[in-house]
Amino acid sequence: MAKTAFEESVARPSAATGKNYNRVSRTFYRAVHDIISGKDDVAKELADLERRLERDVKAK
Repeated sequence: MAKTAFEESVARPSAATGKNYNRVSRTFYRAVHDIISGKDDVAKELADLERRLERDVKAK
């Protein structure tokens, strides 16, 4: 079981986000929180999340 979990694991998003990992993590957390709490429409929030994540990954 542990072997399967290891074989199917993926790198942390920090491999893709580099120094912006904290920013991306915070953006993702807020979007998930807003969806779960019913603050916003799921489709709208996911579209906004995609835009924000692209911005965060490119931030200098």
